Amino acid sequence: MPVLEVRPWFRLGQAIASSVQLLGENPGWHLEDYGANWRDCWARVTWSQLGKDFLINGASFGLGYAAGPALDALGEWLSGAEEGVRATPYGELRGNLPESYQANHLNQNAAYRDVIPSNKGLANAMEGNAFTDPGTPHYDFHESLENFWDQYREGGALEGSTPTNADYTNALENALKAGGLSAEEAESLAAQAAQQQAEYGLSPSDLVPRVPGSINQVPRP
Repeated sequence: MPVLEVRPWFRLGQAIASSVQLLGENPGWHLEDYGANWRDCWARVTWSQLGKDFLINGASFGLGYAAGPALDALGEWLSGAEEGVRATPYGELRGNLPESYQANHLNQNAAYRDVIPSNKGLANAMEGNAFTDPGTPHYDFHESLENFWDQYREGGALEGSTPTNADYTNALENALKAGGLSAEEAESLAAQAAQQQAEYGLSPSDLVPRVPGSINQVPRP
C-alpha cells in the first residue's frame, strides 16, 4: 500500500481504523511493528467500518462483541459529520433530483460497469447535461475526465496502455474540482469512490476495467 499522504485529519482516523484491523489480525506484533505498519494504511477504510473493525477484532482488545454495533453507529455519524459530502448509489439518486441536475457516477459507468453494477455505483448530483451544456458543472466534470481518457485513446500520448485505479481516482478528484467542488469535497468523494472500488475487489494498482470511448461532448462556443 502507498504511504499515508498528508490529508485532512479525518483521514488519519481512517488510517487508524485500518491499522486496528491489522493489529487484530496480528496479535503477536510488538509496538514497533504496529507503529511501522499503521503508516502504510492508506485511507480506504470508512469511518463506519471503524466500528466493524472493532467488532471483528474485539477479542484482541477485550472490548466484547456488544460494543461493535454502537461503534458502527458512531462511525456512521462521524462519517457524515466530518466528510461533509456523501455519495449516493446511482439507482437511489437518479430520478430524485431537480430538473436541471443529473446523477453523476463517480466511478465512471463506461469504465467500471463490468465490475460495479450501474445502479449501485456511487454518484453525486451535478447541475447541467454532461453532453450538451458547456460551462455547467456536469459538463466541466466530464470535460476534465475526457482529457484524462484521451491520453489512452487512439492518437493519445499513452495509447495502448491502461491507467490504474489510482490514476483514475486522481483524475476523478481533479474532475470534481473542475466541476466546481471544493478541494475538500472533491477529495472526500474521490476517497469514497476508491473505497467502493476496493469493496468490489479492485486495488489501487489494478488497471481500470476498460478505457471508455469518447462521449462526444458538444464543443464549447
